[in-house]
Amino acid sequence: IPEKIVASSPLFSKIRNFEGSFYNSTIIEAVRIIRKEKFNLTPEKYDPGLSNGPADWDMDLQLKELGCKFDIINESIYHHEERLSYWRYVTKRKDWVKGIDLYKAKWEGRNIEAYNNVVKRQFGIYYRLIGVFVENGKWKRLLPNFHLYLSILITKILVGLMYLFK
Repeated sequence: IPEKIVASSPLFSKIRNFEGSFYNSTIIEAVRIIRKEKFNLTPEKYDPGLSNGPADWDMDLQLKELGCKFDIINESIYHHEERLSYWRYVTKRKDWVKGIDLYKAKWEGRNIEAYNNVVKRQFGIYYRLIGVFVENGKWKRLLPNFHLYLSILITKILVGLMYLFK
């Protein structure tokens, strides 16, 4: 489901929505609606040990192991973050990074193919900063909005520093 961010300022909304538009149908995007019968087939359901972190990616991988198919619908959901300042958005990510090492270890031990093809790329510097924005011809949308891309890079670097100095 495409997400529309309503942020604390029109510029921050524009930056976040521009960034999110590159994630559809990639390993960065996570499933948002799951059929109950498929959810009940997942071995671990929603892993609370990964809450405030990559639990949604973990669910994606569990569903992919079951052979579930994924699709995108045309309607968007609105995510209201009007009370979240830019700096709070960046520092809030420190809660998210707590589950990263658990998630990586879980999938490295459980399914090395998923770990190598998905998890490593999800956290790979090249893919997160460049690859996801240029793959499949998406670079054509990037160039006219390079100022927004630079804002995304700065934010990602700040979040990366949160991870390194956790």
